[in-house]
Amino acid sequence: MPALAQLHSRLNQLRHRRQLVRLGLAGGALVAGVLITLAVAFFIDWALEMSRPQRFVSLVLCLGVITWVFRKHALPWLFVRETDVDLALIVERNQHIDSDLVAALQFSSPEAKTWGSPQLETAVIDYVDDFSTHLNVLEGFSYRRLKRRLWTGGTVLVIALLWTAIFPRHVGAFLNRLLLGSAHYPTKTQIARIRMNDAITLTREPGEEAVREPVKAPHGEPLAVEILARGVIPADGLVRLTSKTSGTHVEVPLTKAGTPNDKEATFRGELPHLVDSVSYQVYLGDAWTDPLEIHDIPLPVVTVELTPHPPAYAAVRAAESEAHAGSRQIAVIEGSTVDLKLICGNKALTSATLTVPEVSMGESKSSPTWPLAAVDKEKSVWTLQGDDSPFKDIRQPLRYEVQVKDVDGMSLDRPLLGYIRLKTDRIPRVAAAIVSRRVVPAATPKIVYGAADDFGIARITAKLQVQRKDGTTQDSVRQVVTSGNKTPQSVVRGEYALDLSSLNLEKGDELKITLEAFDYRGDKEPKSSVSEPLVLQVTDREGILAGLQEADEKSAKQLDAIIQRELGIGESK
Repeated sequence: MPALAQLHSRLNQLRHRRQLVRLGLAGGALVAGVLITLAVAFFIDWALEMSRPQRFVSLVLCLGVITWVFRKHALPWLFVRETDVDLALIVERNQHIDSDLVAALQFSSPEAKTWGSPQLETAVIDYVDDFSTHLNVLEGFSYRRLKRRLWTGGTVLVIALLWTAIFPRHVGAFLNRLLLGSAHYPTKTQIARIRMNDAITLTREPGEEAVREPVKAPHGEPLAVEILARGVIPADGLVRLTSKTSGTHVEVPLTKAGTPNDKEATFRGELPHLVDSVSYQVYLGDAWTDPLEIHDIPLPVVTVELTPHPPAYAAVRAAESEAHAGSRQIAVIEGSTVDLKLICGNKALTSATLTVPEVSMGESKSSPTWPLAAVDKEKSVWTLQGDDSPFKDIRQPLRYEVQVKDVDGMSLDRPLLGYIRLKTDRIPRVAAAIVSRRVVPAATPKIVYGAADDFGIARITAKLQVQRKDGTTQDSVRQVVTSGNKTPQSVVRGEYALDLSSLNLEKGDELKITLEAFDYRGDKEPKSSVSEPLVLQVTDREGILAGLQEADEKSAKQLDAIIQRELGIGESK
């Protein structure tokens, strides 16, 4: 057996026991420190119901205290390294023996061969090896300090375990809250579910997935709140809403709406109009919720542009009276086509539809609808397409509605309403006049005429009717003016010399002249109107002179009447 083998073995046993004691001291201090720190943090959080930022500070402080305990009371015990010489010194001190143990251990090292007398070294080693067989190196060693430390740590641990067993929900809530979770300590009243506008925003129902989500609500719309409560049911409650913009508060009272039993009830409330994004908290009995958000979603801002395309013959004139952008009511010429463009100015759309109520279509069935198609990548501009569009070839007044749905699932609170009226293409107006009503058979009287129309005069004709003195009649038509290949004019004026020689007139005949004006309607059938008839008396030279004399006498009487009226002669007093 090697020299001092028994001594080394017994010193190794002492080393292991001392290491065990040090580990026990470090572990006991750490367990006690951690549990006491958590207990203090628990009671503070339970008493104050700290917010998430406050709990973050508490978590940092807890970690700081535990780190201090570890470094102060545990770490020093974990890095102690004892050699056989160190242990020998401890044994010599405890048993009050000389330094032979240390000397023998040092003389047994390889370096000792160069220190001096080999005989002395061998003698010391043999001496110590002999009496070490009877040496109790554990004499003076004690577990008392370890027992005290383990008793302290164990007592704290048992108290913590008992508290956890008695109040498991409180401990679970504390650990969740310490890790910045959203759990609350148990209350007499429990908020089981929160519903906002039929959307579940919070639920703690068994068997249901926990939900804590913000709400999206339309701007300006009512906000309906429904709370399901269990446990001790209070008489009422409230929802406090805080504006994200101004920080102002609004409280919505909650009233009991249903009581299925004594341990469960439904509370309801309503905010008339939501005008801003808010955070809200529910207060019901001793229960309350952390702030949740309600996002105020603006409704789509939609404008409609109607661009009329009248028939070709009316295109030039109609362009002057097109509707302004954004107008949903326009008047068009019959047969026009209207392009509809829908523009959403604040967000993208997912769908847009056009509905023409049955009253406009003359139907008793449900109103037909036509989908609009997006024409840009942002899906903010939509148009009506397709040959079956009701805006193709409009022949009667049309009322329409437009509804959209945006990327947030929001629609207009009411559809956009519009009306397309028919603009009347009025018939032309024509008038004619002649200087003298008496003509000779071969005369060429000049007829002064004028005609007007919305979109141009195509032609003017003169209808001639000769009433013979024997009672017979003869009808004929003369072309007065025509547009030909030229652009029709909306106003036509001029004189027309009517050659009577071809009519074979005789003294005593009567000639009736009526001008008829035809408007321009492209390839469609034109419409016309006639002037007041001009009646000419066929006479001879003497008759013309007599007519002139009558005209002079008539003019003289009219002048005399004018003079008397100006001078006030003959007025009653």
